Amino acid sequence: MIGYLGPVGTFTQAALSKYLVANNRSDSSKAFPSIYALFEALADKTISHVFIPIENSRGGEVFAAFSGLNQLEDSYFISAEVVFPIKQSLMASRSCDLSDIKIVYAHEQSTRQCSAFLHEQLPHVELVFVASNGVAAQMVQESSEVVACLGYEGAADLFDLVVLKSHIQDDDSNQTRFVLISSQQQSISGNDKTSFVFSTYKDKPGSLCNILSLLSSESINLTRISSKPTANDLGEYLFFIDCDGHALDTTLQKCLKKIQAECLYYKFLGSYPKGMVL
Repeated sequence: MIGYLGPVGTFTQAALSKYLVANNRSDSSKAFPSIYALFEALADKTISHVFIPIENSRGGEVFAAFSGLNQLEDSYFISAEVVFPIKQSLMASRSCDLSDIKIVYAHEQSTRQCSAFLHEQLPHVELVFVASNGVAAQMVQESSEVVACLGYEGAADLFDLVVLKSHIQDDDSNQTRFVLISSQQQSISGNDKTSFVFSTYKDKPGSLCNILSLLSSESINLTRISSKPTANDLGEYLFFIDCDGHALDTTLQKCLKKIQAECLYYKFLGSYPKGMVL
């Protein structure tokens, strides 16, 4: 069973549905109220896969996703990547003028992706952040007030809402990257990406530069790097890396071993085919 960020009506559910169709899979799926709950269910074997968003081209990274990835058991890996175009809509329980709306419910990521529209068209509204856009749609459905939500247009049919405005995202090339986590390690496809996380020695000058130079010296393309503070002390960081290649490629395999030897902490997150755009 695949767990995903719910409830129904989220971009995550839409991306998962299209991924399953594109790969001729008939896996059952179950919605969870938060990313943290998803990783807990994976740990206690309630589900066998997790499908989550990890970053948006405009809104940035999903912190909870990276936190969960870092705490994965060593038997789980990123096994697939999906890139899904994000088209945001403004929805309400009934037709109304924008000036009548008092509250807009949305996931924080969606408000970032629609910041220009919200500033120009709805400067008077109160923005209320919720766990997912599916929750936002549900709250609008249950409210007797003139309120609205941001999210996936398909949620309108699911929650009996009216679409007031479509395609309100600031950037028409807006995309979200999703990953599928499972116990399956992917074989080399020839067009792969590898992800890992590490921390350096805090008081060792040039330690991060030295590790990155190991990739550069082998002409391994670094496609993404981000940092997150550890829970230990100020000034200590975890670095999340995506690079081209598969961990079983001879050159990358040797490079990762060298990186692991240089790090205070190292965790392999997976090698998988580069994401399909749905």
